[in-house]
Amino acid sequence: MDKYVSLGNSVKCSSCKKTLDKDHFNTSKFYRCPLCSTMEDVRVFPALYKDLSKQTVKEELVIDDEAGCFYHPEKKAATPCSGCGRFLCELCNVEMGNSNYCLSCLEKSQKKNDVNTIEKARTLYDRMALFMALAPFTIILYFVTIITAPVSLFISIRYWNKPMSILPRTKYRFIIAFIVSLGEIIAMIVFTYFLIKEF
Repeated sequence: MDKYVSLGNSVKCSSCKKTLDKDHFNTSKFYRCPLCSTMEDVRVFPALYKDLSKQTVKEELVIDDEAGCFYHPEKKAATPCSGCGRFLCELCNVEMGNSNYCLSCLEKSQKKNDVNTIEKARTLYDRMALFMALAPFTIILYFVTIITAPVSLFISIRYWNKPMSILPRTKYRFIIAFIVSLGEIIAMIVFTYFLIKEF
């Protein structure tokens, strides 16, 4: 995934500089550039594609009693901030789920981790499952397999459909962890069977 490049009123691919289709912006899915196949996650302010030709030079307040934007008093207020209640114009408004934030509240919420819709990191369950499956081989403690193999198998099955990394990621770690854990469990059962049979 790469960052986007904004030139003028369009957003261009960070690799090939082709103008990207605005229908794929601000979605939860990655967008593949049609020219170079670079995976892009593009987040833009709604004001980027606002039609300026339909506006006057300044969005004057139509009525003296009408509210203006806290940051741009000459512009008409579109919505109040969900955090502080300040009135915001279309340019200052940042929509997050069903809420609207000004940039200062968004920054404060991000620092306090109050905004649930901003996802900075995810638990990599596939990596955890693979580690649990391979831990007995790396530490040379084969007796811990009795614990790590079932845990790895459980994590692989339980979190198979959970969102993976924020960046695109395949499920091959889950598959390897599942196969190795299953093999370890079968080997333990066979070993235990022959051990009991000997005595």
